[in-house]
Amino acid sequence: MTTPDQIQQQKINRITDEVKRTFFNVSSELAQLQWGLATQTGRGKLDADTNYQLQAGIVDAFQEMSSGLSRILYRLCDDEGGEETYGDGTEVGTKVRHDDWSTDWPHSEFLSDDGAVAEFPYGTTWQPNPLPSYDTADEEDR
Repeated sequence: MTTPDQIQQQKINRITDEVKRTFFNVSSELAQLQWGLATQTGRGKLDADTNYQLQAGIVDAFQEMSSGLSRILYRLCDDEGGEETYGDGTEVGTKVRHDDWSTDWPHSEFLSDDGAVAEFPYGTTWQPNPLPSYDTADEEDR
C-alpha cells in the first residue's frame, strides 16, 4: 500500500521532473540562439555591438533560469540525483556531441563563453527522455 508520504513525494517528483526537462529544453534553444547570433555577426549580417548586447541578455536569462531551478529543487526535495536526473533516477535527456562538427568554429570570437553555450557546446544536440510515470500519484493532479 502506498502511504500518503509516498504519494506526496511522487507529486513533488512529477513537478521537479517537468521543471528539469523544461530547463534543458529551453537551455538547448538558448544555446542555438547564441550560436545563431554569433554566426550572423561573423557573416556581417549583425553588428558586433548588437550581438554583444543580445548575447549578454541571453546569458543573464540563462543564469536566472539556472538559479531558479536550483532554488526550486532545494525547496521541494532532497534531490540526490541532481539536476540531470528525474526523481526515478533516469537521465532527463542525452547531450549528443557530433564528431563531424569541427571544434574550430570560424565565428567563435562573436560568441559569449557563458550561458547556455557552456551547457551545450558547438556541435551538441539535446534529446530529452520521456517523463517518468508515477502510477500511485493521484490521477486528478495530472
